Amino acid sequence: MAPFADLEAFLAPGGPTRVIAHRGCSGSAPENTLAAFRAAAQVGADMVELDVQPSRDGAVMVFHDEALDRTTDGRGPLAARTLAELRALDAGSWFDARFAGERIPTLAEALAALGPTLPVNVEVKPEAVDDRVEGGFVARVVDELRAAGFVERTLLSSFDSRALAQARALEPGLRRSQLYDASAHAGVPPAELLGRHGARTLSLAARQVRPGVVADVHAAGGLVLVYTVNELAAARRLAGRGVDGVFTDHPERLLAGLRAGGAPGA
Repeated sequence: MAPFADLEAFLAPGGPTRVIAHRGCSGSAPENTLAAFRAAAQVGADMVELDVQPSRDGAVMVFHDEALDRTTDGRGPLAARTLAELRALDAGSWFDARFAGERIPTLAEALAALGPTLPVNVEVKPEAVDDRVEGGFVARVVDELRAAGFVERTLLSSFDSRALAQARALEPGLRRSQLYDASAHAGVPPAELLGRHGARTLSLAARQVRPGVVADVHAAGGLVLVYTVNELAAARRLAGRGVDGVFTDHPERLLAGLRAGGAPGA
């Protein structure tokens, strides 16, 4: 059983190292597909992370890259295709023939695949963010979360702080996470970024975990989540440095190692 009863427990200080399924169980199933999300639920991940961006006709699609080429049999930008065109693509065969016929899911379909309790980290891609609060893409995402009853189970994240500000204005109870990049946010202390839009966590790449970052975020009342960590030894080192959670393509491996191995933070 997962040690966190709900998202608020997940976000509370302390507890074992959180293990977040990066784009689902993307090491054993095609990323950002229903197969990957169902697998994450089955192995007992503490949270599932997924990415969203709009189709040409405004559907909220679960997909990471701007272009379709890497993970589907389509070509060109996802944003140039309608929902109907995207549904016709194969998003599984590139990973393994066993997954032939997997489709690019909508956000509503992905949420339905997560079961009754599993929290989700919905990352809004920067290229999808515009300046509109009402009627913009973030508003559509919030509408989908409301319709699915997922506002209380969702951590909404983005590198683009406008997405966090818009989400806060539209749905103040929706928890938010700031994705941090040392280049894009040069000169802005990570803890300060948290405070600007009431973010609860700071997510950053493992190589950017610098001395003082973890302590500063903790002092501000936030958690530090690190991506993408696939080796148990690396996860244990980060836990020993005070990191609260890791995004991983292989949650089943890290859950077994961190929870049973007596790692710092576990």
